[in-house]
Amino acid sequence: LISIESYKTQRDLVTIITNNSDSYVYIMLDVIFYDAEGNMLSMQEDSVGECAPGQRVAGYVLSPRTNEGVLIDYETYEIRPDIEERELRPGHEYYGDQFIIESNIAVDGSVLADISNPTGLYFDSLTLCCIFYSGEEVVGISIDSSSGFGEEDVFKFYPPYDADFQQLS
Repeated sequence: LISIESYKTQRDLVTIITNNSDSYVYIMLDVIFYDAEGNMLSMQEDSVGECAPGQRVAGYVLSPRTNEGVLIDYETYEIRPDIEERELRPGHEYYGDQFIIESNIAVDGSVLADISNPTGLYFDSLTLCCIFYSGEEVVGISIDSSSGFGEEDVFKFYPPYDADFQQLS
């Protein structure tokens, strides 16, 4: 009941995990990248973290790179999830689907999102992800966090870059 969508971009592998179960879970992903001959090139880990029933969590795993940071082309990948059911801890309830989000593309190509919190609760931290598309194709992801979130805040999501560090539209 945990679905995992994945999208290969020029610099990373974007993942979207949806918890369709009635359980509170903790999710870790191991992603193994393979060349055309089926040889393993690298393994990357992603700690998705806690995921409440009905919650969607986005993240990414870096594509294979040399020690110098040069991207290595790969043919296929395999995602091996490690999902552990957990008890809901007080203070870790999910309220993200109650936030009101208004966003637009800024003049520099970033996305500005004005997030309103009608719950009346104060959150010690908040992390949001913005997935960038070119038409129907996922081209990148940007993550922004706040160390405290009350009634309203504006978040900035920087646009993705291609393999040559050129900004994508």
